[in-house]
Amino acid sequence: MVAARLFDKPEGWSDTNVGYLDSHMSDLSRENVVIFHVGANTGQELEKFWQFFNSGKIYCFEANPSCIPLLEEEIEKNRVIWESFGRNFEVEAINVAICRGKTDTVDLYRNLEKYGDAHQSATIMPKDRDYSKKLESRNHHHEESVSVKAMSIDQFSKNNGIEHIDLLWADVEGAQGEMLLGAKNKLPEIDYIFIEWTPLWGGWNLFEIEDFLKEDFIKIAKIDQDAIFKNRRLPQS
Repeated sequence: MVAARLFDKPEGWSDTNVGYLDSHMSDLSRENVVIFHVGANTGQELEKFWQFFNSGKIYCFEANPSCIPLLEEEIEKNRVIWESFGRNFEVEAINVAICRGKTDTVDLYRNLEKYGDAHQSATIMPKDRDYSKKLESRNHHHEESVSVKAMSIDQFSKNNGIEHIDLLWADVEGAQGEMLLGAKNKLPEIDYIFIEWTPLWGGWNLFEIEDFLKEDFIKIAKIDQDAIFKNRRLPQS
């Protein structure tokens, strides 16, 4: 049974905004959830979360420093809306690159194209010459580099006393393996993983992600360049 919402849907409300959450993760708890949103960019996905969940804590990790002001602005804009609907969230923007955590800093490669003051796209994956030849249209990611703070999911969870993660939602521009290797101790305590799997710059492909997660997770959906994994300890439909 899908948990009831806290409020009646207002005029103009569209459930299509929650997309894969309603379609494939409807058994997630709606209350007091912990969400790790890795690669939050400027907060484009926030609306999905407050439409689907009722309360909780959302950690928005974004490596690109130029995105943080716009991300914080989007958080505040959404806060006004979700509070008017009775939602209760704490949302934090964290300027850090989530990776395997072997170093305190990492190089972030980004393009010069901007959305407002924010660089449009960025990655911690160094350019792989063989792969980049096959994907010339994405080579503009590496027009400049900046050093940014780096941390693993395991480190962050330990430092902040986070025992359980309901949803890990990640769009990390080829660094899927880096992120997952840095979460290997936490994986058993994550309910769902939503991940963009495109193997940019030699990063892990979908098969490699599935193989790494197979002990703890089952792939339940593949939609275009995204995949959804459900923890094996949860009831399977």
